[in-house]
Amino acid sequence: ALQCLSLVGPDAAPVPRGSLRLESGVVDMLGVDGRLVVLTGADRGRTPALLVFDVATPDSPAVVGRREIDAATQLLPCADGRHALVVCSATGFRWNSLPSAGSLRVVDLADPTDPRIVAKVALPATTAAVDGARAVVAVAPSRTEPAGLIPVDLSDPARPAVGRRVPFHDALPSRLLLHGDVVYGAAPYGNVW
Repeated sequence: ALQCLSLVGPDAAPVPRGSLRLESGVVDMLGVDGRLVVLTGADRGRTPALLVFDVATPDSPAVVGRREIDAATQLLPCADGRHALVVCSATGFRWNSLPSAGSLRVVDLADPTDPRIVAKVALPATTAAVDGARAVVAVAPSRTEPAGLIPVDLSDPARPAVGRRVPFHDALPSRLLLHGDVVYGAAPYGNVW
C-alpha cells in the first residue's frame, strides 16, 4: 500500500493522511514535478510497472499514469525534472518472456497520464547513480568483458550518450552514489570502494 503522512514541525509525530492499495510491492520511488513516481516489482507474476500518482491532495492519492517496464529494478531522477532513468536488470528465461541482457530506459513524464519510454540503451546494468546530467552504470561481466562502470551523459535524455566501459575486478556493487567527479560503490557484503 502507498501511505501518505504529514509532518508538521520538527518534533511532530507523523499524521496519517491518505493511502492506496497497490497491485505489487514498491521497488523504488521519487518525486517529480509535484507528483510521486513509483516503480513496482514483479510480485505474483506481474510485470514491473512505473506508476505516476497525483498527490496534490494527500488525503486521496490517485494513479494517473502507468507504463509496464519489464525487469525494472531502480528509478532515478534526471536533472531536467521531466524525465526518469529506469535500470532494467538482465533476466533469464521465464514462462512469459525471453531472456533480456538488461538496459537503461529513459521515461518522459511530461504527460503524467502517459509516461513514455523515449530512449533505451542495451547494457547489462545492475545499478546506477545520477548527479545532474551525468549517470554512471554498474554493468555485469560478459563473456568478453569484465564487470565495470559505464558513464552516461543525460544532457539530452532522449539521446543518452554512452561512454567507454571502465573495468573493475572487485565485487560488483549493489548500490552506487555519484557525487561530482567521484563514484562510491557498495558491494553486497559490506565493502565500499
